[in-house]
Amino acid sequence: MKQILVKGTLGDAYTAALKIKEKVFILHHTIHKQFYNRIKEIYSIFPNIKGVEFVEFMYPKVKEISGIPEKGMTWFPKLNLPYIPISLDEPYIVICPHAGREDMMARKIDRNSIRKMIEMLYPIRVVMLGTDKQYKHIRCYENLIGETSITEAMSIIIDSSGFCGPEGFPCFVALSHKIPSVVFWIRWQPIEARLLGNPWQSHIVDLINIGDLF
Repeated sequence: MKQILVKGTLGDAYTAALKIKEKVFILHHTIHKQFYNRIKEIYSIFPNIKGVEFVEFMYPKVKEISGIPEKGMTWFPKLNLPYIPISLDEPYIVICPHAGREDMMARKIDRNSIRKMIEMLYPIRVVMLGTDKQYKHIRCYENLIGETSITEAMSIIIDSSGFCGPEGFPCFVALSHKIPSVVFWIRWQPIEARLLGNPWQSHIVDLINIGDLF
């Protein structure tokens, strides 16, 4: 079976999977081992991906697929996601307060800004998703921080009426399902590379520098 090399974390895995048109076995390279299970869960929903192995070294003879969106990929997939055992009254908006690696490179919105966003959106229902427990005690319609799997979170985003969060995997899921999105950024270069000048851009409501919040 054909092997494909992919590098990066969650957003890279998702975007790379949208480019795969044939049955493949993924060799995935990332130094962030805490993401292994979540990356495998992302790949599991794509029927052409028949398996994944995490590798510590590059394989120069294996074709690499990048995590940067590009012409020819499936921009708006129809994913067969598992049933979610969480009942949510619609409509609701998803706020994901963080994205990226769980270190100093993470893209995070501070808690006070999140609270103000929830206040400004009232009476619209807000569902919070993510894994960073510093946000767990923020009050909203449904705070699901740390309570969902990757595929459950994807289902909740896809069924939402809007999305707010930093550039990264949850944002890519929202835009690839035509969910109107407010996207927050720290560095402009990833926005240009991943979100502008492609079909996802038409579903971006606004782009906001995290440093400009409140």
